[in-house]
Amino acid sequence: MNAAATATVTATAMKRQEIANRHAILEAIRGISAIEELVEYEPGHGYKFGVDLEVAIYGRNYGPGKKVGPYIRMYDYPPGLEIVRQGDWDTNTFFIVVAGAVEVFVAGVAEPVAVFEPGKPFGEMGVLAGMPRSATVIAHRQRGARVLEVQRPALRVLRKLRKFGAALDITYRNNGRAAVANQLQIPDELRKKVAEIADFQLVARGHVLASAGEVIRKLLLIRDGWVKRIGQAQNGEVTDYLGPGYILGFNALTVREARFPYRAVAMSRTELLEIPVEALHRDPALLEALRAALGAAGDIGTPLQPTQALVFNPAVKTAQERLLDRGLADANNLLLMDMDLCIRCGNCSLACHQIHGHARLKRTGIHVLRPRTPTHTTLDQSLLMPAVCLHCKDPECLTGCPTGAIARFEGGQVDILPSLCIGCSDCATQCPYNAISLIPRSELKASAAKLPAKAAPSKNGASRNGKGGAARGETTPEASFDPLAAFGLRFDPKPQPVTQGEELVAIKCNLCNNTPLNPKDAGGKPVYATHKYNCEENCPTGALKRVKPTAYFNEIARIHGPALRHPGSMIAGNAFGHADRAKWLAHLVGIVVTVLLCGATMAGIVQYGLGTPLFRSDWFNFRWITGLVGLAGIIIVMLYPVRRQMWRRRGGALKVWMLSHTYAGVIAGIVLLLHGGTNLGGAVTAALMISFDLVILTGLIGILLYQLGPRLLTKIEGEPLLAEDLLRRREELYQEIADLTVTVQEQAEKEGRRAQFAQTFLVARDQAVAALLSLGFLFRQYLHRESLDDLLKHVRQRFAKAIASQTTPTEQAVLGQILDALATIRRIDALLYIHRALKLWLPPHVISTSVMLALMVVHIFQVVYYLWR
Repeated sequence: MNAAATATVTATAMKRQEIANRHAILEAIRGISAIEELVEYEPGHGYKFGVDLEVAIYGRNYGPGKKVGPYIRMYDYPPGLEIVRQGDWDTNTFFIVVAGAVEVFVAGVAEPVAVFEPGKPFGEMGVLAGMPRSATVIAHRQRGARVLEVQRPALRVLRKLRKFGAALDITYRNNGRAAVANQLQIPDELRKKVAEIADFQLVARGHVLASAGEVIRKLLLIRDGWVKRIGQAQNGEVTDYLGPGYILGFNALTVREARFPYRAVAMSRTELLEIPVEALHRDPALLEALRAALGAAGDIGTPLQPTQALVFNPAVKTAQERLLDRGLADANNLLLMDMDLCIRCGNCSLACHQIHGHARLKRTGIHVLRPRTPTHTTLDQSLLMPAVCLHCKDPECLTGCPTGAIARFEGGQVDILPSLCIGCSDCATQCPYNAISLIPRSELKASAAKLPAKAAPSKNGASRNGKGGAARGETTPEASFDPLAAFGLRFDPKPQPVTQGEELVAIKCNLCNNTPLNPKDAGGKPVYATHKYNCEENCPTGALKRVKPTAYFNEIARIHGPALRHPGSMIAGNAFGHADRAKWLAHLVGIVVTVLLCGATMAGIVQYGLGTPLFRSDWFNFRWITGLVGLAGIIIVMLYPVRRQMWRRRGGALKVWMLSHTYAGVIAGIVLLLHGGTNLGGAVTAALMISFDLVILTGLIGILLYQLGPRLLTKIEGEPLLAEDLLRRREELYQEIADLTVTVQEQAEKEGRRAQFAQTFLVARDQAVAALLSLGFLFRQYLHRESLDDLLKHVRQRFAKAIASQTTPTEQAVLGQILDALATIRRIDALLYIHRALKLWLPPHVISTSVMLALMVVHIFQVVYYLWR
């Protein structure tokens, strides 16, 4: 694109000039056939689209800070000035040439591939498909260009226009057809023929692409999206899934009037290239060439007898269905939580809060079970996709924004511009993943992405956040100390409700862009080569990971067909926990250093003893060596809590610091135990060794709980729930038992069966309470792996006689419901005990560490004093 680059050199000092005259814009619209209907005037009634025209051209103000529009502006571009650049993610605007012309360049081609004259739109594919700009467009190098810049919200207005809607549809189809033809893995001459006869279609989720027994009239090449094939077997339906690069109906190239042996349904927004079968049969050479070139993408069998590439075990197919049905495979950037590693500490939400001022990560969301590796036949990996933005390929939140505040930006991320947001909540209601929240604008200003500073009080005593009292992070003198909160044992409080009348603004995950974690230099380029996410960086166990679904999930990567695949372009899915190189490297270094240091220390003590002077010194011996090594280990250990407070800048992944904390603690523990020898010494030294033993003991308990607790939780729970949710559900179940009992008791009393009711129903209920809330039934939750449904079935069978002995069918049904509630309560109790255990070990560990550090300082002073006395 040398010609474009040369042409724009002289234009770099020039800027586009906005034409602010609204009458000129109206005249420009009147001169463009596709949108002239927008300014159509009806005598006696005014403009046909008066309200839409006002918002599009003039804008409308709904109050302070709530201006909507204008959506259409007009600019003059001097000759050679760049309008859009190939590869840019500016997908919120498209353009229409009004006067002059524009030249279109693509990478690798020196001359323009097209020249667009007045009336021609360009850039609309980026807005409609959410894709990067496919070409660079500059103002004509001799004539310059005047263009209309149209923002995304204007599409809702312009689509009402008959000509524009038809023109947009034709342009979209033509561009899509050309793009798919260029992606086909076939010779160039075949691409041209396919582009001439094919049609490009876009279908919505749930659209039936083919019915079983239907004659195949068109080959359906999947360009983007996912398709579910459903075949009918004797014992029910059999399904499988296809992704981009596969072709439906390929057997019609061999058999005339062939029929689909299955039903095919789109599982998401799906783009298709439709190639008429009859046109191929009229061109035998093209038919044979396509059959030879695309056979691997089309000869895929049926759901009952698929080709070998589409044969998956039941566990993989279950995971495929879950991922595709919930739309997770269409994410551009997906946050995963491996529940076998998650210790439920909430550090991810806290890190999000610290960097943004408001947490944009909710630890609830979509739960997926999948095989941990492609060869596994069981659903042995439990993943949670938290309620956080997926930066979807086809984001629904963009469609409703009236100001264009939410858009796709650099790298494909979807973000919100607070300056344009009017707090209408359209984006939040459109998002299917509950990933967008509304907060008061005053709090957004108080939590700008910069280093935190205390809010200075104003003259009237209010803080800078617009509210009276202490600023965020400060404490008032009358605030009482909460020991549970100090150790992180207090459950997170619910946020205060937003009161009516406050000016709101929408917030969501922006991948930590424009934050101190990912700073940019003066030229707007990232300072660091790698992008980091605060939630992932501050997870102490490495349970969080941001991934590209089609690359991470092997079960999704394997249903991409070869028709559009370039060799080597696909990446096999990762095994979540086993692919963490930083974590495994830290383990390797920790083990090696631990073995070497401890082994060398033991060997030296055996060889020389603890008190034997070394290197001709009268004081330097292995007691000093072990003491200094232990002190160094303790210093490294204490760096971990320092790193935990580094929320707003890079300090290395917390999971690596956690491992260094663990291994340094093990080294310090072993070496200092050797340092103490067999004699405890004085009272201070004895107390120091005891406190150090408590630190080691509580630390080992913490390690054991962190290893076993999350795995035990995933073994017991169905859907991952927060402790607060479990507590609330348990209270609801207790209330349900009380209400059910009262209901049947009142009915029995009305019927004069009070004594009989007490002897049958209440006795059976009390026996169930004693049995199901017993310690033995609690241990069953930990030792016997079974789903909640299986557990409830077991309980019903165990108390079948008690249920049958009830007087009325209503009492039988109610007793069964009470049994279900009691069993569920005990399952919840089992989960809550693990949640608490993951936290309760920490206070003794912190207290013993504090005591140990104080005694160690005293011990060091003693040693130095006696040495130099």
